[in-house]
Order: sequence, then C-alpha cells, then structure tokens
Amino acid sequence: MKIEAKSLERLKESVEKVVGRTISTPRDFNILSIHIYNLTKEHLSSTTLKRLWGYQLDQKDSSPRILTLDTLARAAGYKDYASFQTQALEDTGSESYFINNKHLYTSNLCMDDKIRLTWKPNRCVTIQYKGRDMFKVVDSVNSKLDVGDMFQCAMFIHGEPLILSHLIREGAPAMDYVCGRTDGITFDKL
Repeated sequence: MKIEAKSLERLKESVEKVVGRTISTPRDFNILSIHIYNLTKEHLSSTTLKRLWGYQLDQKDSSPRILTLDTLARAAGYKDYASFQTQALEDTGSESYFINNKHLYTSNLCMDDKIRLTWKPNRCVTIQYKGRDMFKVVDSVNSKLDVGDMFQCAMFIHGEPLILSHLIREGAPAMDYVCGRTDGITFDKL
C-alpha cells in the first residue's frame, strides 16, 4: 500500500483533533501514546510517534509500518488506514462525521463545578455549573460573553464549535451563541 504524504498529514491532524492538542513536545508524545492505548487497546511507543511526527530523526527508514498507521486510523475513528484513506479524503468538506474527540457531558458534573473554555484567537471564559445543563459565566477574557451571563449546554467537545443555547443576559432577550465556530473549543475542568 502506498503511503502518501498528504494522507499521512491528514491522519496526524485527525489524531491530534481526537486528542484535543497539537503534538509538539516530548510530553505530548507520552500523552498521545496513552490516548491511543485508551482508544484502541494497542500500544504505540512515544519514540515511534516522535519518528512519525518528524520530531525525532534517526538513521532508520522513517517510512511507517502499516500496523502503526492502522492503529492511528483506529484512534481517529476509522476501521484501518485503508478506510481512512478512502473515507477521510473523500469526506473533505463533508456535512457529517463521527466525533471521537475528548468530550464532557454535563450529566457528569456536580453543582458549582467550574470549566475553563478557550478558543481562537485568544478567548478564555470560566463557567460554573448551576444544574439542569445551566451554566453561569464567572470570568471572561477577550470574549463577547459577560460575567453573569447564563446559558444552557449539554456537552463540550474538544476541537468542535460550542453552541450555547438560551443565553440570558440582563436587559436582553434570550439568544444562542457559538464559540469557536471555525477551529472549535478546548476545555479543562477546574
């Protein structure tokens, strides 16, 4: 099977999207190795991943083995690398796709838990869970969301846009709001 550079780059981007981070430091490769194992129950060493991402260059042939590519494709939500090549490259611009990214359901939160949301270019908002899928903005940096705004949300997904339903702001009618429309959001439970 021919391994095309474009396909390999798309596979690495797909894996990074699932993990919710750009892979660029030694620590990132260790985290990636753990994520891949958790998703596939197959082990890829951080050294193998560094070589594949071009972080570690050595004298060995750097052409990846098909078993390695199959494991990465499974981590990205595909049956194997051949399926990834067929589906992912055809799906460019597709209106629907499966999501394997890190996610958080509000049903797993406790009252007053806090979450930090970030999205490009430099937005950072801290929200507090108020029950029944409702959140209150408690801190906002470079965002159009104001401290005190309330909204409804059932799920947060790394790398995907976040739609805030029924945004309530003092003196304004309820509205909806989208965070990270192009590149999606990242989140951390505090």
